[in-house]
Amino acid sequence: PDILGLGADLRALGHASYVCELVERMMPEHEPQPEAFAVVDDAVAAIARSGPSTIRLRALELKLLLFAGYLPDLADPALDLGDDVRRAAVALVDAELGALPAVADETLRAVSRIFAAHLKRQGGPRLKSVQFMSSLG
Repeated sequence: PDILGLGADLRALGHASYVCELVERMMPEHEPQPEAFAVVDDAVAAIARSGPSTIRLRALELKLLLFAGYLPDLADPALDLGDDVRRAAVALVDAELGALPAVADETLRAVSRIFAAHLKRQGGPRLKSVQFMSSLG
C-alpha cells in the first residue's frame, strides 16, 4: 500500500523509477538475484515511505555494481578518488539502506561519478527516469 503513495510525489516516483530502470539495465535477464532484488525492494519501499533520498540512490547504485560484479576496487589509486570519497563509497556499500551514514552533498556528487563511469562504459541510451527527473527541475 505504501507504494501507491508514490503517485502523490513526482520526485519520489522519479527515484523509484530510476531504481527499477537500473535493475533492468544492470541485471541479466532470467538470472535470479535475490540479494539485489531484496535491496531494490527495500529501496522502493523506503522511497514510498519517506520520500526521495539522494544518499539512498548513491548507496543503491554502488550495491547494484557489487551484485552485478562491476564494482571497481575502491582502494585502487587509479580510480582517482579522494580519501573522503573512497571512505564514503565503502561505507555506502557496507551499510544497510535503513542505516546510511551522513555524507556531504559534495562527496555524494563525487561518489556518483563511480556509477556514471560504469554507465558510460556500458553505453546505451540515457535512462528515461533521469530525463524525467531533469524535467522536474
